[in-house]
Amino acid sequence: MIENILSIFLNMKLTLQIQLLPDATTGQKLKITIERFNEAANWLAPKAYERKLANKFALQKLYYSDLRHLFGLSAQMAIRCIAQVVEAYKRDKNVQPAFRKHASIPYDQRLYSFKGIDRVSLLIQGKACWYPHRTCGSEIHQPNLCRVWTL
Repeated sequence: MIENILSIFLNMKLTLQIQLLPDATTGQKLKITIERFNEAANWLAPKAYERKLANKFALQKLYYSDLRHLFGLSAQMAIRCIAQVVEAYKRDKNVQPAFRKHASIPYDQRLYSFKGIDRVSLLIQGKACWYPHRTCGSEIHQPNLCRVWTL
């Protein structure tokens, strides 16, 4: 009985909605990262559409290094960009996907991590940056300035 209950809790996913609280400089860097990611997705989308490619691995083999060099994406950002384009293309193969300049971008566990209860580390412009944040419904945690280091 206890094993069954424990198994249920171990397999549950927790969704946490947070609001980032960057200072003006790091907020601008995050905005540029979002713009570059979506610019790269808009560059890749017509290529996938023209070739009728809905396979992440095939697109990765063809365009991964171009995404890294042309748009300055980190390795994992380039992989997420390819996946984003493929997912959009698979939804409707009769329409070439398009991405808004400031559309959200997917961050997976390789691109972010929580640093205690009041900070999150995000990869922006190839560097990890710590942001103070607040969890929705809670008071604002003590703000920290962004700490940047080269990976």
